[in-house]
Amino acid sequence: MTDSISSPAVPTLDATDRRLLHALGINCRASFRQIAAVLGVSEQTAARRYRKLRDGGVVRVVMMQATNPADRGQLVRLEVAAPAARTIADVLARRPDVSWVRLMNAGTEILFGVRARARSERDLLLLDQLPRVGRILRIVVYSVLHHFRTPGEADWSGFPDRLQEHERRQLHTEFPPDMPTLGTKPSDRAIVDELADDGRASYARLAQVSGMSESAVARRLEVLMSAGALYGDVDISPELLGYPAGAALFLEVAPAAVPAVGALLAGHSQTAFVAAVGGPANLIASIRCRNVAEIYDYVTNTIGALEGVNRLEVSTVSRTIKHARTTTDEDRLTGIVVNPRNRRPAGRRTMAP
Repeated sequence: MTDSISSPAVPTLDATDRRLLHALGINCRASFRQIAAVLGVSEQTAARRYRKLRDGGVVRVVMMQATNPADRGQLVRLEVAAPAARTIADVLARRPDVSWVRLMNAGTEILFGVRARARSERDLLLLDQLPRVGRILRIVVYSVLHHFRTPGEADWSGFPDRLQEHERRQLHTEFPPDMPTLGTKPSDRAIVDELADDGRASYARLAQVSGMSESAVARRLEVLMSAGALYGDVDISPELLGYPAGAALFLEVAPAAVPAVGALLAGHSQTAFVAAVGGPANLIASIRCRNVAEIYDYVTNTIGALEGVNRLEVSTVSRTIKHARTTTDEDRLTGIVVNPRNRRPAGRRTMAP
């Protein structure tokens, strides 16, 4: 029998819950007072609804530290022997430099992202550790060149009851520069680590762990976020919102059409991630739908109508093992956040569990 204390029941969601999720996607650090004003509820109700969604495994807010601006990360596609796929995916999910670990195409592939803090750590994984795993049959690496986003919008908001434009404007903050101009200082470590576990940690909590005053913490966090040194990531379980069907799209697009196609895709409600990449494809998109029929409709009617798309490959999601930083238990976010503070020293370690 499941322990109702350690594993709260998955909550039933209503329009207010979905509107709150959309608000977090637009501004994950918005105060409950700001969110409540947009939703038309009390501040206490907004806070209570958020806790329900967080404890029920629907949402998790984390703050991520920007890595080397000369390296925007990689998307890695592994063809694997199916019996070993889950084991390999679980090992990858425990790494702090790996995100978005997914079993694809009935478990014959693994797709994941890499955001290493140093080139040596990236090379250790991609050039040394992965090639040594005998059950990996093929490795394809796509280097991220540009991340397409729509200002003022959440990365994914394909669910019903989204905020209206005037409501979104009340929450929207300007995006940071395309490349961070400011790094973190050693004195920021406690703040960064706390936000990596809970992106909505209060200023009081951040002051407690850092030894700074609340006003000093607020000013420093504003500087770090406005400079792009820290950014928010909102992990949402699409399955618990009624969108269990996902896919990765690998597109070959005429070079001159990449900016237009990428921007169009980023504006679609189905897409959660769109990036121009270097590799066998030059544009990759991640989508979420209610069912496979909707994926088919999106691919054939929406993508198929775009000028400049020469080739498209679809890889369907079988299971998400890890989101940006939160691992999953079935469809729920577990709340177990892989935090960089737990990083093991770099070395010639293996991929063994």
